[in-house]
Amino acid sequence: MINLIFLGKRGGGTQLLVDTSLSLSSAGIPHNIFCSEVGTIFELLEKSTAVSIVEFTLPHRFHDLLSLPRIFLFLRNIGKLAYMSIIMKDSIVVQLLPSPFDWIIDVFAIHKTTQILRCIHDPKAHLGEKWPTVRALKSRIKRADKLIVFSFFSKNRINTLSSNISVLSLPRDFYFKGTPRDDFMFQARELRRTKSPIIAFLGRGKDYQGLNLLDSLPTNFPQAKFVLAGEGNLVYSANSNFLKLNYWLTDSEFHYLLNLADIIIFPYLEASQSGTIPICLKLNKCIVVSNVGGLVEQVAGYEKAFLFEPGNLTTLMIALQDGLDMIVSKNNFEKGSFVSDRPRPTLGEYLREKYSN
Repeated sequence: MINLIFLGKRGGGTQLLVDTSLSLSSAGIPHNIFCSEVGTIFELLEKSTAVSIVEFTLPHRFHDLLSLPRIFLFLRNIGKLAYMSIIMKDSIVVQLLPSPFDWIIDVFAIHKTTQILRCIHDPKAHLGEKWPTVRALKSRIKRADKLIVFSFFSKNRINTLSSNISVLSLPRDFYFKGTPRDDFMFQARELRRTKSPIIAFLGRGKDYQGLNLLDSLPTNFPQAKFVLAGEGNLVYSANSNFLKLNYWLTDSEFHYLLNLADIIIFPYLEASQSGTIPICLKLNKCIVVSNVGGLVEQVAGYEKAFLFEPGNLTTLMIALQDGLDMIVSKNNFEKGSFVSDRPRPTLGEYLREKYSN
């Protein structure tokens, strides 16, 4: 039996959980799901044929434990997770991105017949991120029977640290469902009515994503409309050409905004990979990407990708102008060109091929 586990907050891990479960379901492969905050993804799991879905109520901040009932609930869920780990005999445990509660599985999944696969983005902690720490990542890498990353850049980094670790690099895939909220649709329609090129950034606004570089862009490109979307402290210019959607986008809103935008910008200062880039490539979008880490690898051979040096406004403006020139060209606007090798299997496809019997 395959057991999919994600005990972190809503985000890329829950999306990866949904995509993997739906991929296994499409092949009729039985599996269990163990996760926190299942309510946020229940609609997406509608087509999943998982044998069971077990939810754990786990705290993500210290003040989540500032009452006796919450402490009791936390201890109860820790006990439930420990019990589940013990009974996972003769099974495949797939941990989808790190969580502070992974240690419970390490301690209690003691059967030699239990194989643990762990997914991480990178062996290095991202700039400004408190979790996962370098120590936590090293521990997870060391204790995994097989490690799964999402770019060759990360795989090579891990192989440099140790040649004894079994590492696979698999691409991401995504599944979208639902309808955008009315207020989101109103803003999107107003944006499109301007008939200006739309340039968007989608992300949480973390330090390593380099958003401060975008502040002066509306002044330098007054012909375009700029959108910053996603949860986080999105620093932006007061220029009226900057629309800020500083709330968590639903999956359908995320996908709708990607379709709406003419150019997607990735101003990262460091990165192992981006889950958004593969979607942009599928949608044939023009993208402006900083020349860091695994991002360059992800856009290799894609003619609508324009690179710039991280943190360098001059090269960013040149790349953005090249992108704008491309989208106004009738020859390139309707049809792009993407040359790639034979696609690697996604995580779900890999599990189907490896463990279907």
